[in-house]
Amino acid sequence: MHGKKAQLDNIIIDKKIFDKIYDQYYKGLVGFAYSFLNDQISSEDIVQDLFCYLWEKKLSFTNSVSLKSYLYKSIQNNCLNLLRHQKIANKYSEEQLKILETEEDLQKRILTEEVYRLLYQGIEGLSEKRKNVIILGMKGYRNEEIAEMLEISKNTVKTHKKVGYQMLREKMKDHELLLFILLGL
Repeated sequence: MHGKKAQLDNIIIDKKIFDKIYDQYYKGLVGFAYSFLNDQISSEDIVQDLFCYLWEKKLSFTNSVSLKSYLYKSIQNNCLNLLRHQKIANKYSEEQLKILETEEDLQKRILTEEVYRLLYQGIEGLSEKRKNVIILGMKGYRNEEIAEMLEISKNTVKTHKKVGYQMLREKMKDHELLLFILLGL
């Protein structure tokens, strides 16, 4: 994660050298990380993590050029790793959002199906003619078409609908608003 370990002799990182490296490179490394991340806190975290790694591993470098190269390359790699991780996390978040949206849609469909189930259960309790009038009306047939299909008058269709809907409302008191919306009454 922090580049190759440089086990060479000239610059050995002790407390005094570490403090000097930290003071000399910290701000520049944060700025370099910021150029990738556009996020000050994440940039500071990446640099802090690198310095912790550098201290814990007690790395040594042949000269200041190899040290500087190691620091900047490590920051670049760590920023790229963070960006890849964020990309994966964002993709996961988008997928989770789609699932939640799908779940909301699923809940709406379940509610609609449950209301239809209750409605058809109520319709089953109606007389045969009234049941047929209501079902044909729910399928979108006009009163004239229903009258022709069932060989009854248009006024009889209207009466069956009126009485049928009243009976259904009574049976579905707790679901009256949904029935009203679904049937467009």
